[in-house]
Amino acid sequence: MFSLTALTSLLLLNYIAKRFGDLVGKGLGWRVIGEFFMLSVPFTVAMTLPMAVLVSTLYAFRGLFYAGATDTSLRYFAYYSAMRLLGEHVPYAVEAWPEGDQRHLSAESGLYCRVVTEGLFGIEPTGFNSFTIMPRLPRNWNSMSLEHIKAFGNDFSIKVVRVEKKELVSVVASGKPVRQYMWDGKEPLPISL
Repeated sequence: MFSLTALTSLLLLNYIAKRFGDLVGKGLGWRVIGEFFMLSVPFTVAMTLPMAVLVSTLYAFRGLFYAGATDTSLRYFAYYSAMRLLGEHVPYAVEAWPEGDQRHLSAESGLYCRVVTEGLFGIEPTGFNSFTIMPRLPRNWNSMSLEHIKAFGNDFSIKVVRVEKKELVSVVASGKPVRQYMWDGKEPLPISL
């Protein structure tokens, strides 16, 4: 519901900002202008409802990964990725290439990345050059990594490798090792670059 309300409000504000000068400049009454904008609400909701479902789905995946439901979530995330990105329901061209003043439609592409970085790797910013990490390595994987992350004013990589019942988490920034942790999977690991 939040994503539907937020997306609808953003598109309506954008629409009002573009059309307001045209309508007011023609000498129309406020009642007519208000009616014009009220009649545009159903069209805007029809556009934002599918986007809101996608945004909510991606946030749910992010939360499930972060909460530790990795293996179950990964099956559904793989299915979602195959159907949405490679199947019949591929993203609209404006989602991947937001030219033509359609940047608001690129939200799904950005949120998809957040599912991996914030959900699967559990990256949470804590300052301008620091973050915590709680990687959720799927049971069938021996390792996972993110290479050349451009954030916190650095270029860094994170690698997670399963070692017996723990995980070895390595952070490398600008080609130099920052830290290595043997993680038990309980408390977030603090990283400062």
